[in-house]
This record gives sequence, C-alpha cells and structure tokens, in this order.
Amino acid sequence: MLLLTWLLRHLASTTYVPVSFVTIWKSWLQAIELIPLPEGVPEVLHVTCNGRSGLLLVRTQRVQHGESEISASKFEQVCGKGDAKKWKCSIWTEAEDGSQDMVGSAC
Repeated sequence: MLLLTWLLRHLASTTYVPVSFVTIWKSWLQAIELIPLPEGVPEVLHVTCNGRSGLLLVRTQRVQHGESEISASKFEQVCGKGDAKKWKCSIWTEAEDGSQDMVGSAC
C-alpha cells in the first residue's frame, strides 16, 4: 500500500503523466475497503498538545485542528513542540473523565 501511495505521489508530480491516470489511481485508493480496527480501538481520539486540542484520526494518523486536517507531526509543530520530533510522546489523549495519557506507550 505504501508503494502505491508513493507511486501515485511521484507520478502526480511529473508532467508527462496524464491527469486521468492520476485520477483513476486516486479513486481506486479511496475505494479500498478498510479492515476493521481491533476491538476497543476508536476511529477518533480527542487529543491535546501544549494546551491546544484536536481530533486524532487513528487510521490516517492525522489531526483535525480547527478547519484543517494536518499530520500528527505537523500538529506537534503548530503546538510549539516541534523540537521533540516524537509526536506520540507530545500528543496526549483526553478521556471523558478529564484524565490524560500519552498516545505512545514507549515514551
């Protein structure tokens, strides 16, 4: 899957590839049915980093912050923790009871 994503990005950046080919690959990748997450793993997590909040999309490891959707490492940078370069240690999950825990367990 990573190879197909890389190929799509690489081909889209070149000038000799027809747009229709890129469009077909993008639609094919979007049409792939995702396997279910393990039991107990949510699709979305409420997260904070340095006082800023967002929604972590577990499958894509992207964060909805405000009106935009950015990578977790970019969210870490936006929140002022970019020097850490370990977003799983900088971004914390928020439970409904207010408790917080790191996203990564090996930090």
